[in-house]
Amino acid sequence: MLSDTSMAIMMEERLGSLDIQEFMSFRCAFFMENFTKGLGFVEQAKTGSFVAAFRGDVAMPMIASTDIAEKVVEALTTDTLPEIRIRELQGARDYTLAEATHILATALGIPEVKYSQVPIEEAHKTMIAAGVSPSFAEAVMETAKSFNEGNPMALEKRSRENTTRTTLEQWAMEQFARK
Repeated sequence: MLSDTSMAIMMEERLGSLDIQEFMSFRCAFFMENFTKGLGFVEQAKTGSFVAAFRGDVAMPMIASTDIAEKVVEALTTDTLPEIRIRELQGARDYTLAEATHILATALGIPEVKYSQVPIEEAHKTMIAAGVSPSFAEAVMETAKSFNEGNPMALEKRSRENTTRTTLEQWAMEQFARK
Protein backbone atom coordinates (compact mmCIF):
# COMPACT_ATOMS: atom_id res chain seq x y z
CA MET A 1 0.00 0.00 0.00
CA LEU A 2 1.29 3.45 -0.90
CA SER A 3 1.53 6.18 1.71
CA ASP A 4 -0.36 9.43 1.19
CA THR A 5 2.92 11.12 0.35
CA SER A 6 3.81 8.47 -2.25
CA MET A 7 0.40 8.81 -3.85
CA ALA A 8 0.73 12.60 -3.95
CA ILE A 9 4.16 12.39 -5.56
CA MET A 10 2.88 9.87 -8.11
CA MET A 11 -0.02 12.20 -9.01
CA GLU A 12 2.33 15.21 -9.22
CA GLU A 13 4.59 13.26 -11.58
CA ARG A 14 1.66 12.27 -13.80
CA LEU A 15 0.37 15.83 -13.96
CA GLY A 16 3.89 17.17 -14.47
CA SER A 17 4.36 14.88 -17.46
CA LEU A 18 1.50 16.68 -19.22
CA ASP A 19 3.85 19.64 -19.70
CA ILE A 20 1.33 22.25 -18.56
CA GLN A 21 3.24 25.52 -18.19
CA GLU A 22 1.07 26.80 -15.34
CA PHE A 23 1.02 23.58 -13.29
CA MET A 24 1.67 24.04 -9.58
CA SER A 25 1.13 21.64 -6.72
CA PHE A 26 0.66 22.53 -3.07
CA ARG A 27 1.42 19.76 -0.56
CA CYS A 28 -0.31 20.77 2.61
CA ALA A 29 -0.08 19.57 6.18
CA PHE A 30 -2.97 18.24 8.29
CA PHE A 31 -5.78 20.77 7.95
CA MET A 32 -6.87 22.38 11.22
CA GLU A 33 -10.39 22.32 9.79
CA ASN A 34 -10.34 18.51 10.05
CA PHE A 35 -11.08 18.93 13.75
CA THR A 36 -14.42 20.58 13.08
CA LYS A 37 -15.37 19.29 9.64
CA GLY A 38 -14.47 15.61 9.91
CA LEU A 39 -13.32 14.55 13.33
CA GLY A 40 -16.20 16.06 15.30
CA PHE A 41 -14.02 17.68 17.94
CA VAL A 42 -16.70 19.96 19.38
CA GLU A 43 -19.22 17.15 19.84
CA GLN A 44 -16.62 14.80 21.30
CA ALA A 45 -15.17 17.44 23.63
CA LYS A 46 -18.54 17.84 25.30
CA THR A 47 -18.17 14.22 26.50
CA GLY A 48 -14.77 14.95 28.08
CA SER A 49 -12.73 13.02 25.55
CA PHE A 50 -11.57 13.27 21.97
CA VAL A 51 -10.73 10.11 20.06
CA ALA A 52 -9.09 9.63 16.68
CA ALA A 53 -6.92 7.05 14.94
CA PHE A 54 -3.72 9.13 15.04
CA ARG A 55 -0.97 8.61 17.59
CA GLY A 56 -1.26 11.28 20.26
CA ASP A 57 2.42 11.45 21.13
CA VAL A 58 4.01 12.29 17.76
CA ALA A 59 3.92 15.85 16.44
CA MET A 60 2.62 16.64 12.98
CA PRO A 61 2.46 19.88 11.00
CA MET A 62 -0.99 21.50 11.02
CA ILE A 63 -2.20 24.26 8.72
CA ALA A 64 -5.22 26.56 8.44
CA SER A 65 -6.94 26.53 5.05
CA THR A 66 -6.85 30.33 4.97
CA ASP A 67 -3.04 30.16 4.97
CA ILE A 68 -3.16 27.80 1.98
CA ALA A 69 -5.47 30.18 0.15
CA GLU A 70 -3.09 33.08 0.77
CA LYS A 71 -0.16 31.13 -0.71
CA VAL A 72 -2.20 30.05 -3.74
CA VAL A 73 -3.37 33.64 -4.38
CA GLU A 74 0.22 34.83 -4.00
CA ALA A 75 1.39 32.28 -6.59
CA LEU A 76 -1.42 33.12 -9.01
CA THR A 77 -0.95 36.89 -8.85
CA THR A 78 2.77 37.14 -9.49
CA ASP A 79 4.02 38.49 -12.80
CA THR A 80 6.13 35.40 -13.45
CA LEU A 81 5.56 31.78 -12.54
CA PRO A 82 7.75 30.60 -9.68
CA GLU A 83 10.61 28.29 -10.57
CA ILE A 84 9.61 25.83 -7.88
CA ARG A 85 6.28 24.36 -8.97
CA ILE A 86 5.72 22.04 -6.02
CA ARG A 87 5.19 23.89 -2.75
CA GLU A 88 4.98 22.20 0.59
CA LEU A 89 3.07 24.13 3.26
CA GLN A 90 3.45 23.05 6.88
CA GLY A 91 1.57 25.58 8.96
CA ALA A 92 3.02 27.61 11.82
CA ARG A 93 4.38 24.62 13.77
CA ASP A 94 3.93 20.95 14.64
CA TYR A 95 1.53 19.68 17.33
CA THR A 96 0.81 16.31 18.90
CA LEU A 97 -2.86 15.31 19.00
CA ALA A 98 -2.69 15.39 22.79
CA GLU A 99 -1.40 18.97 22.66
CA ALA A 100 -3.94 19.94 19.99
CA THR A 101 -6.74 18.50 22.12
CA HIS A 102 -5.71 20.68 25.05
CA ILE A 103 -5.44 23.80 22.86
CA LEU A 104 -8.81 23.24 21.19
CA ALA A 105 -10.60 22.28 24.41
CA THR A 106 -9.22 25.32 26.21
CA ALA A 107 -10.50 27.56 23.40
CA LEU A 108 -13.91 25.92 23.82
CA GLY A 109 -13.81 26.49 27.57
CA ILE A 110 -13.56 22.76 28.44
CA PRO A 111 -9.84 22.34 29.27
CA GLU A 112 -10.20 18.90 30.91
CA VAL A 113 -10.76 17.02 27.60
CA LYS A 114 -8.40 14.06 27.15
CA TYR A 115 -7.12 12.61 23.86
CA SER A 116 -7.18 8.87 23.18
CA GLN A 117 -6.01 6.98 20.13
CA VAL A 118 -8.51 4.36 19.02
CA PRO A 119 -8.25 1.57 16.44
CA ILE A 120 -8.71 2.56 12.80
CA GLU A 121 -12.04 0.70 12.55
CA GLU A 122 -13.51 2.53 15.55
CA ALA A 123 -12.34 5.94 14.31
CA HIS A 124 -13.80 5.18 10.88
CA LYS A 125 -17.19 4.31 12.40
CA THR A 126 -17.12 7.47 14.53
CA MET A 127 -16.52 9.62 11.44
CA ILE A 128 -19.30 7.94 9.47
CA ALA A 129 -21.68 8.35 12.43
CA ALA A 130 -20.79 12.06 12.48
CA GLY A 131 -21.98 12.35 8.87
CA VAL A 132 -18.65 12.26 7.04
CA SER A 133 -18.66 10.66 3.59
CA PRO A 134 -17.21 7.14 3.42
CA SER A 135 -14.57 8.24 0.90
CA PHE A 136 -13.36 11.09 3.14
CA ALA A 137 -13.33 8.80 6.20
CA GLU A 138 -11.26 6.26 4.24
CA ALA A 139 -8.79 8.95 3.17
CA VAL A 140 -8.35 10.11 6.77
CA MET A 141 -7.84 6.51 7.92
CA GLU A 142 -5.18 5.95 5.25
CA THR A 143 -3.43 9.11 6.46
CA ALA A 144 -3.66 7.89 10.07
CA LYS A 145 -2.24 4.45 9.17
CA SER A 146 0.67 6.04 7.33
CA PHE A 147 1.35 8.50 10.16
CA ASN A 148 1.12 5.78 12.84
CA GLU A 149 3.64 3.66 10.92
CA GLY A 150 6.14 6.51 11.21
CA ASN A 151 5.83 8.00 7.74
CA PRO A 152 6.40 11.74 7.93
CA MET A 153 3.60 14.15 7.10
CA ALA A 154 6.15 16.51 5.57
CA LEU A 155 8.96 15.80 3.11
CA GLU A 156 10.84 19.06 3.58
CA LYS A 157 12.55 20.48 6.61
CA ARG A 158 10.64 23.39 8.06
CA SER A 159 11.74 26.67 6.49
CA ARG A 160 10.60 30.26 6.10
CA GLU A 161 9.10 29.34 2.71
CA ASN A 162 6.95 26.44 3.94
CA THR A 163 5.93 27.85 7.32
CA THR A 164 2.69 29.83 7.40
CA ARG A 165 1.41 32.30 9.95
CA THR A 166 -1.69 30.86 11.69
CA THR A 167 -1.04 28.86 14.85
CA LEU A 168 -3.52 26.30 16.15
CA GLU A 169 -4.04 28.55 19.17
CA GLN A 170 -5.09 31.47 16.94
CA TRP A 171 -7.24 29.27 14.72
CA ALA A 172 -9.04 27.70 17.69
CA MET A 173 -9.81 31.06 19.29
CA GLU A 174 -11.25 32.35 15.99
CA GLN A 175 -13.27 29.20 15.32
CA PHE A 176 -14.67 28.71 18.76
CA ALA A 177 -15.39 32.37 19.47
CA ARG A 178 -18.31 31.83 17.05
CA LYS A 179 -19.69 28.76 18.87
